[in-house]
Amino acid sequence: MASSSLPIRVREVWQHNVPFEIRQIRESISQFPFASINSGAAIQLSGAPQSPEQFYAELKLKIDAANVVQIGLTLADASGNLPTLGTSFQYIWNFNFLSDRDLHSSESIDIYRQGIESSYFAFLFKISLLGFSRTLTWISFQGAFDFGLLVRILSQRPLPEDSIGFRELVRVYFGRAVFDLKKRFRLDWELDRAARSLGLNRAAQSLEMNPAVGQSRRTGSDSLLTMQVFLELKKRYGVEIQDDNYVGLSKL
Repeated sequence: MASSSLPIRVREVWQHNVPFEIRQIRESISQFPFASINSGAAIQLSGAPQSPEQFYAELKLKIDAANVVQIGLTLADASGNLPTLGTSFQYIWNFNFLSDRDLHSSESIDIYRQGIESSYFAFLFKISLLGFSRTLTWISFQGAFDFGLLVRILSQRPLPEDSIGFRELVRVYFGRAVFDLKKRFRLDWELDRAARSLGLNRAAQSLEMNPAVGQSRRTGSDSLLTMQVFLELKKRYGVEIQDDNYVGLSKL
């Protein structure tokens, strides 16, 4: 049985199990060279017409002040298979970070106090083969948000003052194969105009796709949907990963 036909489960990652889960990821990367991320960050920008530098200045302001709660990660091969880790399921990951802000119940606060310390995550990420990899292709949807948060975590400091410095850190941590679906959707495809201008779910609907992990808007399941949209576009339109027109961060 192909692993793509197996049911998919989300692996919840906290401070106590993050070393084990990072080892599982490290051991999977050689077989699954595509990685998609989603931070689920509620970052709202003005929406007014902006130059790339104006966009980055606002992005930096919001990300430097943002509270990172979760980051979802999906690994896949070119056929859409996900890691099984020797079981009868496929897996994606949902990293839960240490947080006590913007939560509305004592139960939620207690849960997220079990979250991953960002400095510990940065250390493990850098030795996991996720960081500084030259073999992974990274996929996102409007990735400036997601990679901005990851760069802030990995560098343990505010984002650089300009977009040139930000792009350089993205290349250092993630290499040059950074594919932004939002940028690709803005090109002239046979997709309706709304799909090119709206969000991930609308893009998936335009391709007549359905989320594979229920309807829950968790960052893990959103990273999976990002991966599935990418692979569907690759299959339908022959996306070339190395084409510089398609690689890069939307609006930057």
